[in-house]
Amino acid sequence: MTNNHSQLKRHVLIVDDEPAVHQTVRNMLESSGIECAESENGAAALEWLKEHHTDVILVDYRMPIVNGLSLLERVQNTLNGNTPRVIMLSGIIDEKEKLKAIHLGAYAIIDKPCNFRELNVKVNEALTPSCFSYADNKALIAWNRAMLFGLFKPIPEFFLEFCLQG
Repeated sequence: MTNNHSQLKRHVLIVDDEPAVHQTVRNMLESSGIECAESENGAAALEWLKEHHTDVILVDYRMPIVNGLSLLERVQNTLNGNTPRVIMLSGIIDEKEKLKAIHLGAYAIIDKPCNFRELNVKVNEALTPSCFSYADNKALIAWNRAMLFGLFKPIPEFFLEFCLQG
């Protein structure tokens, strides 16, 4: 008997203007059984997304032509409900820009140079199927990020009950 879950291919689009980042991240992800595609900037990624589907987009914050934040915004506005989770990579991003990325729907923000263990964990979390709808996922991500930035302290009972429902 075959396991359908093990046969599902997981796809990640790596968007970065540095070829060394492409190769290093690709090698790490492919060694975990994840299929990867690459784009050197946000404009090329948007073109690629017109013809292809991906589950997760790893995107550098600072790039020429279309930067990571603009790519995130365009992906959220154009793929309506079929939006891949977006993980931002950046060595230079201030708190204001982090909050903007979170507000736009970034799943995670990881500092460069990357801790590859953290990157691998976040990518696999983002690839994990969820019983929640797209809107529920956005709300949960926003709540999680708000907790990280200390915007909310207590978790309301109704939220815990919602999360614990089967």
